[in-house]
Amino acid sequence: MLGLDKSGIDKLLLQLEERQFIDPRYRFVKDNNELKLLGAGGFSYVYEMFDLLAPENHYAAKVIGLSNKAANEQLISDTTQIQYFLSEQSENIMRVIALWTMKLHLDESGKVTAVIGVNQEGYEESEGVLLEIVLMEKLDNILSKDKYGNTELLRDELKTEEGVIRFAENIGRALFTVHNNGFLHRDVKLENIFWDPKTRQYKLGDFGIARYVGEGEAETVVFTDGYGAPEIERQLLESYNLTADIYSFGITLFLLLNELRFPASDGYRPNIIQYSKDFIVPAPKNSSQEMAGIIRKMCSYHVEDRYQSVEEVLMDIGRIDGSYTDQGFTEYDDLETETYMDIQDSETETYHDFTNEEDQPSDTEEEPSWLNKDDSELTREERKKKIQAENESYTSSSNWRMVYTALLTLLLLKALSPEASYIGRWEFWIVPVALFVESILQRLKEFNAEFGFITIGIAVFSMHCLGIDVPQIAAIFAVLLGMSAITAGFSIGMGLWIAQMLTGRFEWLNIFSRWDLGWLILVFLTYIINCHILFRISYNKATYFESTKNGWIMEKSWALMIIAGIILLVLEHFNVLVIPDILKHIHLIRTGIGIFAAEIFCLWNYGLLDTEEADTDEHLDE
Repeated sequence: MLGLDKSGIDKLLLQLEERQFIDPRYRFVKDNNELKLLGAGGFSYVYEMFDLLAPENHYAAKVIGLSNKAANEQLISDTTQIQYFLSEQSENIMRVIALWTMKLHLDESGKVTAVIGVNQEGYEESEGVLLEIVLMEKLDNILSKDKYGNTELLRDELKTEEGVIRFAENIGRALFTVHNNGFLHRDVKLENIFWDPKTRQYKLGDFGIARYVGEGEAETVVFTDGYGAPEIERQLLESYNLTADIYSFGITLFLLLNELRFPASDGYRPNIIQYSKDFIVPAPKNSSQEMAGIIRKMCSYHVEDRYQSVEEVLMDIGRIDGSYTDQGFTEYDDLETETYMDIQDSETETYHDFTNEEDQPSDTEEEPSWLNKDDSELTREERKKKIQAENESYTSSSNWRMVYTALLTLLLLKALSPEASYIGRWEFWIVPVALFVESILQRLKEFNAEFGFITIGIAVFSMHCLGIDVPQIAAIFAVLLGMSAITAGFSIGMGLWIAQMLTGRFEWLNIFSRWDLGWLILVFLTYIINCHILFRISYNKATYFESTKNGWIMEKSWALMIIAGIILLVLEHFNVLVIPDILKHIHLIRTGIGIFAAEIFCLWNYGLLDTEEADTDEHLDE
């Protein structure tokens, strides 16, 4: 439990984002240099996030653990899994995208010193501050409520019976899925129902107190005053069943058709008379006689007098608008949504982000088209296979890029540093060793930034002792890029170069220095690095800072080379200075032009020259 103001929470969340403790694919939306807050409750704050690969996709991130009230970690995890599981089966349930659970260690100034994820060793014993972030669809509220209790419907269609019937069918189908899987929602109310402008449907959300009961009943007394069924609010029975949700659903419909006034009340506040034994819910002000009868039965005081299933409710409502006849529903074949087609598969799968178990590859045949489809079009089994295929593709391609980088580094050093008398001195040997250690830390994402400064310091020390040369400059460049495959490639390439120089083997490699091909090799090496930058972004492996930084380095390098080359030629022409041999071999102007051409070819190859037509939802074709 940690009480922070809005500014303190913003700073803490930005630290987690910058240090990649949150999935780098998703970034917080900033409004006037502050994180955009969508809302706040007793236990949580809700911030807006967006997808770095598809910036038009925005989400709601519920941040739990930074308020003055403690939250139950296991309960949050369980109810989030419930909502994810059910949203996979019904398009009328708000989707959960991901759950991040961690414990934070902070210093006195509020700076994050360490983070332990839920799956890391030592998590259970850690005394850090518990933080959970639930990433969900960003949907529109249908009810506005200010601090004075004034309420307003945000959708005009909900002020008509026709619109309320449509609303009832959407939420009814969501509740059917909830009950059919043995769950109780226990908090059906206007504040927990949302409008999806993309699908133009209403969705049920906030499963924070949902409970699995199977074919049994619940006992815990939880409810929202006015929405809770009499048997819960008055504790008339020791337990209750799914008809409690039907009562809450009925009150929700009543409010919509009664200008947001509770039964026997003059506003959006319940009247105790509502829970009197002899009280009969009156007809809502704006409802037909048929709809009033349905709502009255849903909100019956005695459990046995209510509808015993949501399906019965939908059938009666369907008779009003003609979508249900004695032969069944005319607008849909059953109460299952289009996304709820294979209940058996759904019952045997577990959400990838919520389990410690590793996803096992399936032996069923794979469809190559999966890699070209949006995740929303795939089943969970297909998404698992897609994730596995993408991880394998990323690892394989990264390994090949490391090999290419190592070979090109070997050739580059042979071309630009053919006579390195310092090759056997320890002041040089520590550079590739430190670079290799840095590549491992970059892969582990642990202490790589701190050791990166040490590696740069070692390279500068080596230049001070031995003179400025290409290997040390390459080491500094690799650290600044911060990509483990490229850093490892540079270090391995240096190691191969050292071995070749010490053994004298493969003397034919000296042809690259005799033919002055160093600048051309540098162009090819730049192309490989450019491709790897785009590759990491497309596979959601690069942070926003990393992609911006590396993009700037590669975009400006060719221009800086050309400008520097022109300046040096002018200075040499006027006998101001003599161009060093190393710069003559690099041929700054032609290298700059070559790098520019390589960058254009890389963008063209990845289909990014026309940014308006580029589809950021799909992974770039490797």
